[in-house]
Amino acid sequence: MVLFNLDIICFYKLICFNLAKIHIFYGIFYSMKNNPNYYKYIPVSTSDQEWGLWATGGGYFSYEAGDHYPPIDHPAPYNFNWEQGRVFEDYQLIYLSRGGGYFESSSCPLKKVNEGTFFMLFPHEWHRYKPLKETGWDELFVGFQGEYIDNLMSKSFFKKENPVIQAGFDDDIVKTYHNIFNMLNKEPSGYQQRVAAEIMVLLARISSLIKGKSTGSSYVEEKIKKAKMLIIQNCEQDVDLEELSNEIGMGYEHFRRSFKKITGLSPYQYHLELKISRAKEMLWQTNLSIKLISSQLSFENQYYFSRIFKKKTGYTPSEYKARSTSFQYDQDVLK
Repeated sequence: MVLFNLDIICFYKLICFNLAKIHIFYGIFYSMKNNPNYYKYIPVSTSDQEWGLWATGGGYFSYEAGDHYPPIDHPAPYNFNWEQGRVFEDYQLIYLSRGGGYFESSSCPLKKVNEGTFFMLFPHEWHRYKPLKETGWDELFVGFQGEYIDNLMSKSFFKKENPVIQAGFDDDIVKTYHNIFNMLNKEPSGYQQRVAAEIMVLLARISSLIKGKSTGSSYVEEKIKKAKMLIIQNCEQDVDLEELSNEIGMGYEHFRRSFKKITGLSPYQYHLELKISRAKEMLWQTNLSIKLISSQLSFENQYYFSRIFKKKTGYTPSEYKARSTSFQYDQDVLK
């Protein structure tokens, strides 16, 4: 029998804790900068339906000003045009992380929707929506069905007459969506039930907003939330922080001070921590070389990357990779 090395076990727990905190969705498949459109619609088994809540699909789209909406190659059951609108068999929950546009349904008159807004689509309810040509928008969506959600709707937790909910900029919402996309893409064992749990997280967040239990945010806090979201979405790229402060409508010095006061980190350090977390994931889950990882994460070179990584983690990238590989080997032997 092979016994675990306690040092390796502790190291593994540290990895899992860090992965769970912030970077699980910064995966290769979900960089909206590099791959602006992703969607997947999935078959549902009888056992999935017995759970009471299941996903029908999910994804994200990024539309720049003037882009055709929706994509011409979108699957036929989900494609539509503004004049005709469409009707779904399932529920869909859509969140706008950038831009703005219009939404309308049989039970809701035409409304203007902005970034930081949810809107819910109901089964057999005619609807239509589109981004402004001047701005475009980024949308994240998940579709779902089930007796559990039907029961929630029957108790008026969510109403067709009020399908638009202003949530503001919330990186936890974005993370939840990307957790869903990650599981839909990889389809690990039991993924439908795990996705159902994430959907409930989103619904609980919306319910609290509807009931007015959200603590609310100040004007500056909303600006910083937007900045965090932009940094997260561009985690692997160089981020011009002065340009970002202009984009959110704040002077750079005010932005820098406010960001550190609210998050505990300067904007630069926040971005760097995300990149280091992403590097840990890539070292743990892929066979990419250290040189390629440093390049993909936009570090100056692999030597600078190695120096920063060791300063932040206490290990060089090679040591970190070797320890994770050693743990995986011990797991395989014990199977």
